[in-house]
Amino acid sequence: MTEDDDDLYSDLPEDSELAFLQLEDAFRQKLVTKTRQTQAPIDYMEYLNKTHAAAHALRVDVLQDMPQPEVGNALAIYSAVSHKIENYIIQVKIRNGRRTKGYSVALDSVTKEKVRHLIGQIKTIVDRLEVNVQKKEALYARITALSDEVDRDRTKYDTYAALAIEMSNTAGKVTRNLNPARKLLDSIAKLFSMAKEAEAGKPQLRLEAPRRQLAPPKADVAESDLETGTPAPEPEEC
Repeated sequence: MTEDDDDLYSDLPEDSELAFLQLEDAFRQKLVTKTRQTQAPIDYMEYLNKTHAAAHALRVDVLQDMPQPEVGNALAIYSAVSHKIENYIIQVKIRNGRRTKGYSVALDSVTKEKVRHLIGQIKTIVDRLEVNVQKKEALYARITALSDEVDRDRTKYDTYAALAIEMSNTAGKVTRNLNPARKLLDSIAKLFSMAKEAEAGKPQLRLEAPRRQLAPPKADVAESDLETGTPAPEPEEC
């Protein structure tokens, strides 16, 4: 196993389905690179073996009935199961997209500036903490992750939660010194909550059918003639 493989397997999402998507994508990219010039069956066999092993290890319901690939049947098996893999990937992306939207919020530019300001104040408090280097670096990493997340179109709550948890993993005098930072974090939570409420209550656009425009009556048409459609007589000359 190469160093790149170690990095691939050690940095997987906690969600099994997302972990499978990440691994399958890496295996597929390697297959595409190898088969760019010649389509050797052994390359397809390697992709199928690795993808099947990932599905089995992560216990995702894809490729359960796939036969054992060999050099002689690798291309045929790949042709038979590749559409199943694509189908599964699309399903996972749809499910995860809905889940992500539920646990994230879109912030407008004004709210983003407010959150960034609060994050900057939290960092200033952490700068003054008298803790070991590892603890301070861990806090900095969570602060940076939250700041980066705020810059996205939708801000996920998990980066906020990760910073809150990291702050809670303190004791003694450090806990007291972090209390102002916790209050700032509460203010960020309120901004997230307000944005989510506004997002949920956003009015839906309604398109109405165009109304028929009636021409206004002429000023010299008598009211009684409007009902019969008879034009009013011209005034007599004196």
